[in-house]
Amino acid sequence: MVVTERSLGVWKSKAYLVVDRLLYRRSALIVANSEATRRFVVKHSPSAGPIARVVPNGIELLPVETSDVKTARVVRFSMVAGLRPWKNHRLLIDACVVLAAQELPFGVVLVGDGPLRAELERRIRAAGLEHHLELAGWQHDPLPIVRSCHVNLNLSTHESSPNAVLEAMMLGRPSIVTAVGGNPELVEDGVSGLVIPSGDRDALAKAMETLITHRTLALQLGAAARRAAERHSIEHMVEGMSQCLDEAILAASRLPGGHRA
Repeated sequence: MVVTERSLGVWKSKAYLVVDRLLYRRSALIVANSEATRRFVVKHSPSAGPIARVVPNGIELLPVETSDVKTARVVRFSMVAGLRPWKNHRLLIDACVVLAAQELPFGVVLVGDGPLRAELERRIRAAGLEHHLELAGWQHDPLPIVRSCHVNLNLSTHESSPNAVLEAMMLGRPSIVTAVGGNPELVEDGVSGLVIPSGDRDALAKAMETLITHRTLALQLGAAARRAAERHSIEHMVEGMSQCLDEAILAASRLPGGHRA
């Protein structure tokens, strides 16, 4: 049996982790979608170390539409994330207060819904940011919004390997991400985006200011992000999973009686 792990377990109870460990013991291989996820698995199930592998997420590579960031009146940021505490929308609002005080031309579109919506609406109104932040709600297909923006944000306190960042990279949009989980595996700081410490309001405000005021840099980072995304094609993922399945079948064939996975 081959199992996959795609989460750092923010939502997992102790009982859930026990079930995971039991499942891992019956597995020929465990396939994680990032090195951060593999480390999480091994931390909670040390015996899984020898059979844990990494196959990064794959994505369909759609055509790139050139960003108009150099000529746009306002630099637009997108953030695709459920409105939940660990996604850190509160930090974003605090950083936007700093940017608004500097009278910088920016806007943010928040894609997603969740239990914090009412609170975030109150915070936005209290900070006078209604003209800067838009709550777009849940979207069946968020890509048109991401494509219409110039920079993507992922500010989570925990991440495995966020598809929202990978999709923005595929579209040629740079991301500002927190240095948690698999984020730094996707985004190389200063090359394909900007990586900031988790929970650092001033670092976030500075990173956003940098891409608002240095438009050519935003384009360069976006182009590099697209090149990096090409290493995450569906074809690469399928090849990696095929290699894992071959390894698992070979391991099973060596068991007593020649049982196969």
